[in-house]
Amino acid sequence: MKKYHLMLLIAAVAGLVTAGLIIGVWANRTAKDAEAAHAAVYASYEELLAAAEAAELPVSEQGVLVGSYSLDDLGLGQAARDAVEQLYTASERMTPEEFRALSLREKRLWNEEKHAIEREAELPIQSLDTSAVLADLGMMERKAAENAYMSYESGVYRVHDEELGNVLREDVVTASLREAVDGLVLSGEMAALPSLEITDHDCYVLPEVTVENGGFNPGGALYEAIDGMEITVQFHTGTEVLTAEELRRLVSLDPSGAVVVDEAALEALLGDWAAVYNRYDTPYLFDSYAGGVVPIEFLSCQYEVRTPDLREMIRDMLLNQQGGEIAAPYACYDKNWEAFAIRDTYVEVDIHNQQITYYKDGKLIVNSDIVTGRVMANWDTPEGLYSSYDRQTDRWLIGEDYAVFVKYWVRIWNAYGLHDASWRTIFGGDQYIRNGSHGCVNIPEAAMEKIYANIEDGTPVLVFDYHPDEAE
Repeated sequence: MKKYHLMLLIAAVAGLVTAGLIIGVWANRTAKDAEAAHAAVYASYEELLAAAEAAELPVSEQGVLVGSYSLDDLGLGQAARDAVEQLYTASERMTPEEFRALSLREKRLWNEEKHAIEREAELPIQSLDTSAVLADLGMMERKAAENAYMSYESGVYRVHDEELGNVLREDVVTASLREAVDGLVLSGEMAALPSLEITDHDCYVLPEVTVENGGFNPGGALYEAIDGMEITVQFHTGTEVLTAEELRRLVSLDPSGAVVVDEAALEALLGDWAAVYNRYDTPYLFDSYAGGVVPIEFLSCQYEVRTPDLREMIRDMLLNQQGGEIAAPYACYDKNWEAFAIRDTYVEVDIHNQQITYYKDGKLIVNSDIVTGRVMANWDTPEGLYSSYDRQTDRWLIGEDYAVFVKYWVRIWNAYGLHDASWRTIFGGDQYIRNGSHGCVNIPEAAMEKIYANIEDGTPVLVFDYHPDEAE
């Protein structure tokens, strides 16, 4: 009996040992399976985190790379990591070492749950920050767009095309960046974010005025400019005014936008004017220093309007679209029809204003008060157009009732000349009426010294006595 019980006990113990061995093997296999499954899930978790760290958005402009921007550069890094973590439970995010430390029961229960390995995380873009991209774009050289416009130069209207620039519309750039990352999904297989070429999104500020919308009308611009014009032509004996209406009939536009002057119509107009304002056997008009333009009665002149010059003056005003007043140019001829003019180099003796003026090569050398012949004694300085000669220094001038010493002497006709008068302290005014000379022109010494130093024999000397009050 005892032997029988012993055998039963031995059998029972052997069964228990076998069962323990079986249970141990099963438990070990269950733990290994759970750990392997967890390792695969954890690896996918790490892959998604690595994808979030490695993801970059290449941004280019006109094919040139501006930069590659990480999710952290775009303000999306933390949001991406948070999105990945939300895909995994706390136990799935355990490191393999932490998971192995769990109890068999915990591992078994974990393994009984469903754990997908391949997972994807949608990228949240609420925190998108485009400042880094915009800063890099802002460092590039920019040129503003230019509007189309119409110019008028050298008598031609031109419509200039608009020019595109590359100044950025930051709102469009921001929107294109948002579009580039919106809806992107993080996965373990993702190597990079798709690139963004900003010029695919009309990112530049465009011209506001284009040839198409500008409504440019060269013909209308021409007539609008002329509407405010008026050309006044002053002739010696009258005035002509070209109104805007008359000017419009003289101009038009050719297909290239050039202003064309009706030469035939202008020539006919100038011919009509010349017929009215040409003057023959008329006093020479001299532009005096003190009195302006004065008629010189003892010089007879044939005046003809220089129509070619006047035509060019009017054409220039039309082409420049500038109205105003002009003096008609004249050609002056003497009685032999030789060109005649007193200009550039000459001396004028203005008896009425008691002034002498000397020009040399168009430059004013002297303007001074003088004293001419005594009117009350009938010693008037004779009017006329003379030429200088017989220049002398330190000479005596001797007459029936005078003998005076002068430092500078320039003869102009017979006994009449220009000279200094050291005995005088007052020049100009009405001195010549009662206290004038014997007919010569008395000049202050300093002024006469300049005249003597610069004048040459043969210099024209015009002596005239024009009284504007009497002429009126």
